[in-house]
Amino acid sequence: MKIELNDETLTAYALGELDAAETKAVEKQLADAARAGNDAPRIALEEIRGAIEAAEAAFAGSAPDVALTAEQRTVLETTAATPHRFTLKRKYVISVLATAAVFRIFAMFPSRFVPDLMDAK
Repeated sequence: MKIELNDETLTAYALGELDAAETKAVEKQLADAARAGNDAPRIALEEIRGAIEAAEAAFAGSAPDVALTAEQRTVLETTAATPHRFTLKRKYVISVLATAAVFRIFAMFPSRFVPDLMDAK
């Protein structure tokens, strides 16, 4: 598997977001680059890891520890399990009524929408 060692790939690697095959491919390319004397990918990875550590340190402890109460969880679960009352039939009726309203407006004021036909008489 050939993976391009760009910032996106290296960031995903540093965060542990790659699957096993992608991780192995990145590690192989990093080793190949090091053997070839190319330290740029390793340096970029170190910089990304440093930025991740700095961000984690900056936000450590700043997020409140909140969770749903049992009552909130019950309401959400009940609401999610309840089927929606806005059915396809209602959507169909609303679209038919909207179309009829548009046709009614055209019928009331035909000269505003098709002035050339009114002049032809």
